Order: sequence, then C-alpha cells, then structure tokens
Amino acid sequence: MNDPLLHHPSLYALTVGIAKYRDHSFKLEYAAADAKAMAQELRKRGQGLFKSIHIRPLFNQEATRDRIAREMQELASMMQPSDVFILYLAGHGQTLDGKYHFIPWELVYDNEDSIRTASLGHNQLLDLLSGVPALKSLIILDTCNSGAFATARGRSLSDKTAIDKLMHATGRTTLSASSDVQMALEGHMGHGVFTYVLLDGLRGKADQTEHHGDNNGEISTDELAQYTRRHVPLITLKRWGYEQFPMRRIHGDPFSIGLAQ
Repeated sequence: MNDPLLHHPSLYALTVGIAKYRDHSFKLEYAAADAKAMAQELRKRGQGLFKSIHIRPLFNQEATRDRIAREMQELASMMQPSDVFILYLAGHGQTLDGKYHFIPWELVYDNEDSIRTASLGHNQLLDLLSGVPALKSLIILDTCNSGAFATARGRSLSDKTAIDKLMHATGRTTLSASSDVQMALEGHMGHGVFTYVLLDGLRGKADQTEHHGDNNGEISTDELAQYTRRHVPLITLKRWGYEQFPMRRIHGDPFSIGLAQ
C-alpha cells in the first residue's frame, strides 16, 4: 500500500527556551517550559500532515550560541526546498546599535560589548537562515527585554524597529511577542502570554470561523498570526491593564503547520 504522506513535505523545527541563564539577573519563569510545550504541540499537530517530523529542542544551559547555530545548520543540511522549517526562540532579546540580539544561556553582561560579542545577533541570525533551503519558513520570537538593560514598561519604538528590520531582512514569515519583562515573568496560565495564545491557536482555535479561520482542519501561518494579533491584546488588557500587540510580517503565501484535530 502506498504511503499517503509520501509526497508531503517534512517538518523541521528548532525550539529554544532559556529561563535559567548563567547570569541570574536574566532569570525568567516560563521560557524553557514554553519551548518544551511548543515542541510537543508541533510534533502532535504535525502527525498526519507531514511525511516526517524532526524537532530539536534546546532548553536553558543547552541553548548556547554555538549549539543553536550548530543545530540549525544540521537541520538545514537535511531539508529540501519543499519542506517546512520553524524557528522558535524564547528568552531575552535586546536592541543594540539598532539591531536585534537574542541572548544565549552563557552570556554574562559586563557592558554593551557583551551583547555585541556574545549574543546571537541580527547578522548571525540572517547568515544561519540564509542556509535554510526550506521555502516555507516560520520564525517565532517570544523574547523580552531584560531589566538589566532597561526599566521601561514595554518595548520602546527602537526595539520594535529592530525586530521589524530582522523580520524584513529574513524574507520569511515572522511572528514576535513584543512583550515586556513583567508579562514574561508573570505569564498567563503557566506560559508566557504570547506562547499561551500560540498554543491555544495551534490546538485548533485559530482555524475556527469565529476566530476568522477557514475551518478546513489545518492551522496556517496567517490564521495563527491573526489569532495572536486578536487575543494577546485581550489577555494583557484584562490582566495588566494595557494592550500589547504582537508584531508580524507575512512573507509569501500562507502554509499549514499543523492539523486542528
């Protein structure tokens, strides 16, 4: 009997979550748990949609800059252009020199040069993504600015501009939390707010017509983007008294990343 999934794409995903940093001033509550839940949900929802599923999870001390780069390169070497790739980063992000930087586990903050020399920065992220052949790619950034870098409530315009530059430069569909430290620490229902909504959407709600989905049984990138854009502000307004709006940039046609049932 022929395998009905034989000609389907494969799914490749790298899910990174850092809550317990080497530098304890960066400590978060939910980032590692969020990455673990995302890996589990992508695997579960991908069954029956993808020919094969390859997910590499990295949590806390596993998530060094070199290890993240190596895992991405290894996954990229296995992909075909017709496959689907998802990169999920949860932890601290920082804007420096107008560019976005993801803070790996081992970074110890002495001064701004620590960010320049030891982070996973804009240019390195672009280099790694340029090696990914999958034409259908989704980048998810659930990162917040550390209190070690800034004390403002919420992201500044420069932070959002840096993320927008990265979104534009990757040429790939990107969703970003745009959240502050308070929400990352307190979270919602055991997760960061953004990832909580993502998981809720992946479990089927993003496909439902009452949430502006098409109810076709599959969760697409545009449905997930619409769902987070609609529900993250509702939760943050109710819990913290102000709305946080996720950022998004849709590149190319939408594509499915999981089954709704």
